[in-house]
Amino acid sequence: MNIKIKKDQIFYTISVLDNGEGFDPSKLPDNSLGLSIVDKIIKEKLGGNLYIDSSHKGTTISFDFKYQ
Repeated sequence: MNIKIKKDQIFYTISVLDNGEGFDPSKLPDNSLGLSIVDKIIKEKLGGNLYIDSSHKGTTISFDFKYQ
C-alpha cells in the first residue's frame, strides 16, 4: 500500500494505492456505507471530490480539496 499527498497551487490530492485484486465500484452493494460516507464527508466538509480507479492490478482511491 502507498499513500501519496500532492499539493498544487489550489488543491491537495491524497491517494491511497494498493496492488490487490481490485473491485468494480459500480457493483458495490446498496447497503455498503464506507465509501458513501467518505464521499459525503469529502464533499460536504471539504468541498472536494472522491475518485476510484480499480482493476485486476489494484485500486487507487483519491480525493482532492482546496486548501484554505
